Amino acid sequence: MRGTAATRWKLIDTDGSAFELHRVNLLGRKPAVNQAPEGAQIIALSDPERVLSRTHAVIEVEDDRVWITDLDSTNGSEVLGENGTADECAPRTRYALAPGQRVSLGGREVSFESPDGARPDARG
Repeated sequence: MRGTAATRWKLIDTDGSAFELHRVNLLGRKPAVNQAPEGAQIIALSDPERVLSRTHAVIEVEDDRVWITDLDSTNGSEVLGENGTADECAPRTRYALAPGQRVSLGGREVSFESPDGARPDARG
């Protein structure tokens, strides 16, 4: 079920900023509203290094899981494993994220906090 309803999940940005996720979220440096799925929340992330595409990815929360879809971004997206592996996301393909899993958006990591407040330990 998609829509504008807020969820209890949060996106945690590199600088520690937290964004409450809705069911559908469009992320990027300056996401194009006209490219947003119906009812999507727009999340513009600060990007001084300019590694994010203007409209980079869609993050969806469905059935207590977080999903990412890269939108043909210039620098791509990767799902990061606990052991340091990085699995590249094929454009326009939806990927499920495990609780606490991190994602690289053009080389910039974000993480997700689950409804129970769990999130991965920060890398030092």
